[in-house]
Amino acid sequence: EETAESILRNLNQTSELVNSFKKLAENQSGGRLETFRLGLFLQEIIFSFQQVFKRTGHRIEVNVPDDLELTGFPGAYAHIFTNLIRNSLQHGFEGRENGLIRIDVGVQDDSLRISYADNGKGIEPAYLDKIFDPFFTTGRERGNSGLGLSIVYNQVTSVLNGRVAVFS
Repeated sequence: EETAESILRNLNQTSELVNSFKKLAENQSGGRLETFRLGLFLQEIIFSFQQVFKRTGHRIEVNVPDDLELTGFPGAYAHIFTNLIRNSLQHGFEGRENGLIRIDVGVQDDSLRISYADNGKGIEPAYLDKIFDPFFTTGRERGNSGLGLSIVYNQVTSVLNGRVAVFS
């Protein structure tokens, strides 16, 4: 029975990885180009985490100009913010109460500038140059795949033609 449960658990993890790759492949093609208000879109993403935040002392502060309208790929932004928020919850706030995520968005020199920060435990200096590598995770024993920040990096650089910088 234990062997069967172990096999089932491994199959489920493999299925999740395959589905993640499929989603990533779909979004690498760019998805649909749409015009949308980033602030409203971001609020919808945050709303999807409402139950998680209700059970914790964590919160999110968002600073986005109300009139900021983008023509772009909302699916890419959804993947970016969803994976960043999950990463904060799973890694940054591990063993902590009252975590704060702060998202600041603005336009600078005709470019969109997004700052995402949390007050979590930080990233070990030895890991800073690895966190965007596929399958890199410090939480493998908790079932983490190591794809979240790799997806963020690929969405920003490949789909949105942007840049990513990380500081701890």
